Amino acid sequence: MPTRTFTPDQLEQIGVPSPYTAAIGRPPRAEHLFEEQIDTRRWVSVHHLVFRAPDDGKAWRVEYEQGLTETQDDHDPWNYEHEVLAVEVELRPTTVMEWHAIPDAPALSGIAAAAEIIREQRDNISFNRGDMVAALRDALLDPAQHTPTTAEAAARVLLAAHTRQLAAMAREYATQRNTEMRDAGDRSRTAAVTGMNTIARLLGQRGALLDPQSEHQAAEEQPAPPAPAYRFTQLAVPCPRCKAPIGQLCTSHNGTRVRRTDTHTARSDAYHAQEAGR
Repeated sequence: MPTRTFTPDQLEQIGVPSPYTAAIGRPPRAEHLFEEQIDTRRWVSVHHLVFRAPDDGKAWRVEYEQGLTETQDDHDPWNYEHEVLAVEVELRPTTVMEWHAIPDAPALSGIAAAAEIIREQRDNISFNRGDMVAALRDALLDPAQHTPTTAEAAARVLLAAHTRQLAAMAREYATQRNTEMRDAGDRSRTAAVTGMNTIARLLGQRGALLDPQSEHQAAEEQPAPPAPAYRFTQLAVPCPRCKAPIGQLCTSHNGTRVRRTDTHTARSDAYHAQEAGR
């Protein structure tokens, strides 16, 4: 490692460390190439200075001190040494590893972000097993920053799911009420059941408008309806005697009187024969 020794006077004459100390009309000033502070002590700061010497054209690095307060203004930069050791240096490319903050993930486009929110809210509803109050609670507690587009997408999914639940409740009530009124012989059941089915249909249409894709998924995932629960099990087959179709009660006296307490024996035999053949 090449070195060179300067005296404080020699450095002062060429303007090192301060270019303002160079003597006018004397040797040319040194060219200051680089300077950095490398340490701080109680009263002084320590610096490295790289300069190009005017006599040999080489780059040299020296270490000097600078006072930190007015009391140290006259502090000798060379710490009162009679000789200053300089190290020859050269400029080289160097790769430096630094710690940097991890950037935020790139924001999704409006359509992609809305699709992601829709997926998350469907998972939210599934996780809460259809409890819409719990699903809405979790959606409101979500710390994610929403845009108007993603907020509307989340609202549509939640409202559509709740609307479909109301439609299902209306259909269930209509079916139950129809059975009760039919068993009671109430002929006015048609109007009541029709009105409730209309409400269920309107709610279903509203859910489809809010979230069409969920409506399609719900239709695909809808299990096959169970076999109807008949008042008499033998109503699952037509009656060979009175020709009553499946699901309808048997009649007597040429179809003028409905048998509400039983069916024809032939119908029971036909039902048992069908079951035995399965």
